[in-house]
Amino acid sequence: MGHNAFAFIHSFSPPNNPAVNINKLQNSGLTGINLALNYHASRDFTLGSTPSLRYLEDGAHYYQPDLSKYLTGSIKPSPDDVYQDNSALEKIQEAGRSANFDIDAWAVYFHNSAAGKQNPEAAQINGLGQKLLASLCPSNPSAQGYAIGLTNDLISRGIKSIAAESVNFHGLIHGEHHERYFIELSEISQYLLGFCLCIYCQSAAEAAGADAKKLVFEISAALDKVIKDTDIWLGKELSIDNLVSIFGIDIKTWISSQELTLIDLNTKLTKSAHSAGATLRWVGQLPFIDGLDQSWRIGINPTELTQVVDVIEALFYCQSTSEIIELAQNYLSVIQSPEKITGILRPTYPDNSSQSELAKRVNALKNIGITNIDFYLFDVWRERDLEWIKQSLI
Repeated sequence: MGHNAFAFIHSFSPPNNPAVNINKLQNSGLTGINLALNYHASRDFTLGSTPSLRYLEDGAHYYQPDLSKYLTGSIKPSPDDVYQDNSALEKIQEAGRSANFDIDAWAVYFHNSAAGKQNPEAAQINGLGQKLLASLCPSNPSAQGYAIGLTNDLISRGIKSIAAESVNFHGLIHGEHHERYFIELSEISQYLLGFCLCIYCQSAAEAAGADAKKLVFEISAALDKVIKDTDIWLGKELSIDNLVSIFGIDIKTWISSQELTLIDLNTKLTKSAHSAGATLRWVGQLPFIDGLDQSWRIGINPTELTQVVDVIEALFYCQSTSEIIELAQNYLSVIQSPEKITGILRPTYPDNSSQSELAKRVNALKNIGITNIDFYLFDVWRERDLEWIKQSLI
């Protein structure tokens, strides 16, 4: 069984000695790290040797990309968003090899507003004609090329496993920094305001049998009414059945085409990883959309995805053990093979407040067969959090 810590590269780069923190993690029972090698913008209160507010740049690649891995026409990492050499990564990898400690990659694929602003034609477009610049569209060929190039670039560096986050469609909420919506929106309206209607999504939907142009017109007209007058769907559940009752069978066909697009892309990414003896772990965002049975909202068919990727990394970000186990059982009801699931726990606030509670959660997951458990996020942990992890894994 494996236990990785998600981590930013800064905690293992000068003035920090990577061997020191690797030793600290090993002593806590961890077997590796998922090292963020590209990431979105954030401001984090990190601890470590010197507590500080750390500002992570949008769409940054924390190494020097090999642009030859990206095909012509693909989005490529911007020279402004990359490290100028690979010395930091190489020193971390060398320290990992010396300690027999896994240095895996953690990559954020389509949630990238830097790439979206530089390549707005590749962003998701909603029914109001507005571009969601923080969300590259998985149907867009140049965005797909970026995803494939990123995977090939990472595995060319000796990375043996990639925790692939954000290989899905994205909704309206949780896309930008300091989001504000001073209008009450139903779940259905929120979904439709994030639903991509770009030409590539239209083409995929038409190939699946939908009348795409008619549906684009109907969604746009419906959203126009929501904005100008009243959201008539307030209190109405967001479900495929309710969407079909509003827009007809075409919207269900369109959603199915999104799922096919992502199955095809995840297949390509996994094959790329396997070509170098590496694995691809799909990192889900499902706690934010109420479980695996709602994954259609981000274009994911979990039953088919399980057959394609090596592992599903599940965010068990819940504030009680019972909620975590309920969510884990939700995954198992669909995936069925517990070895295909890696659970991710946060040993810190807001999810956890004691050693005993963390141990209870780890043991509860192991008791239902989920023995691979990763922990988020090393850079924000106190020393006591490492001790709690150590005790929970004994």
